[in-house]
Amino acid sequence: MLTQTELSRLAKKSYGEVTIRLQGLTLPEYILLLDNKSIKIGDTAASYLYSLDAISEIVEAILNSKVRTRLGRMRALYVLNCEGRKALSQSTHAYLHLIHDRSLDVVYRALFGLVFSQNENVMDQIMAERSATENLKRRELFDRALLALKERSPHLFAPNFSDTNNVWELK
Repeated sequence: MLTQTELSRLAKKSYGEVTIRLQGLTLPEYILLLDNKSIKIGDTAASYLYSLDAISEIVEAILNSKVRTRLGRMRALYVLNCEGRKALSQSTHAYLHLIHDRSLDVVYRALFGLVFSQNENVMDQIMAERSATENLKRRELFDRALLALKERSPHLFAPNFSDTNNVWELK
């Protein structure tokens, strides 16, 4: 694993140099790097996790709170959401876990995965979380997710999303 000093120096390098330096790390090392403050380092780690098809490792890390920062959880959700429907059997647990997150950005990305899964079986958990919150923005987000699931129309939740690779198999 890279030291903090090495990571600080690496953060100042180009994306190409970061990509080369991070090549060949272990899955647990990439998971740890999701929390890195450097956009280059954290996003490159997420890219490697995606290319390694590390869904179960990411889900395990989320469920065991090994991804500790908002940015790290958003990167982890990005990888899960890029996998789309093929990862649902594993990722649904992580999505449900993260709808309780304190960050509205993380909650949005977790709800995105649940809504685009079109699995109405998660509506009770979403309704329970909606009832437990007093924050109006969170409630509105949960309401949009519930409506999109009820109507079986995920674009009600994310109207500008375009699934060009059809990972959610909506076409």
